[in-house]
Formats: sequence, structure tokens, C-alpha cells
Amino acid sequence: MKRRITDERRAFLSTQAALSSKFATGTNASVHSEAAMSEQDTPQAPEILREIHEAERSVEAMLRQAEREAAGILERARAEATSVLAEQRRELEQRQSKALAAGLAEAKREAEQLLTNAQANASDMRAHCTGRIDEAVDLVLGRILPGWGQFHD
Repeated sequence: MKRRITDERRAFLSTQAALSSKFATGTNASVHSEAAMSEQDTPQAPEILREIHEAERSVEAMLRQAEREAAGILERARAEATSVLAEQRRELEQRQSKALAAGLAEAKREAEQLLTNAQANASDMRAHCTGRIDEAVDLVLGRILPGWGQFHD
């Protein structure tokens, strides 16, 4: 296909060069030779025009094919970009979910630690207060019952 286009191009250029040289001389003798060449070129001219037309159609077909291929490439690129974007969104959502889960786990550990500390403080306070209940009872009874302190100790 490429060789055919190259051959057609050569034929076109040689025809163009021949026509250029004919018109460039401008002499009377060249006019007569042009008439003689014109008669010789007449059967070839439609053939050259047909070849030029075929070459143009071939080039247009190649352009349409290239445009279709480019459109296909663009569509595949868009699809791949959409896929990559969806994957990145999914990964981001996973990371956010993991971060949220880690934050909740940390909050739960802190709450458990606070609860454990509060229970320990309550236990210490109860032990401290339980040991002093007897003193408080003796003090109250000593105020209410005047002889309580004498008999009890």
C-alpha cells in the first residue's frame, strides 16, 4: 500500500515537472512540441487523474481509519482513567474505614481504662470508708449515749 502511494506520488511529480518545463520555455518551438506532447499525454492524463483520485481516496480512508483508532484509544484511556479513579476511591474509603475503626478501638480502650480507674478509685474509697465506719459509729454513739465510750473501749 505504501509503495503504491509512493509510485503514485512519483508519477504525479513527474507529470507536474513535465508540465512546468513545458510552460517555462515560452518559445514557439515548445508550443509545437507541446501540441505533439499534448496528443501523447492525452491518453495518460485521465489515467494520472484516476490515480491521483485513487490516492486521495486512499489517504482519506487512512485518515478515517486513524481517526477511528484515535477515538478508540481515547475511549480506552477514558475507561482506564475511570477504572483507576474508582480503584483509588475504593482504597480511600478503605483507609478511611480502617482509620475510623482504629479511632473507635482507641476510644473504647480509653473508655475501658477510665472505667477501670473509676472502679479502682471506688474500691479504694470503699475500703477507706469501710475502715472508718467503726470510728464514725463510735463517735455518733459516744455523742448520743454518754457512757458509750467508757464501756466500749
